[in-house]
Amino acid sequence: MLDSDVAMYHYETKYINLVVRRNKERFPENFCFQLTKEEFDKRKVTRKYLQSRE
Repeated sequence: MLDSDVAMYHYETKYINLVVRRNKERFPENFCFQLTKEEFDKRKVTRKYLQSRE
């Protein structure tokens, strides 16, 4: 789930991060991850490409 996905539900990412941080034992170790700048940029380009094909 990315920030944009969380925003659809009217939640701020910082609150999701807070809940996960306070309840680490309830979430799998790989539940959260952070994209590198390169990964984020690549995702943006891919998303724009896919949207242009709709």
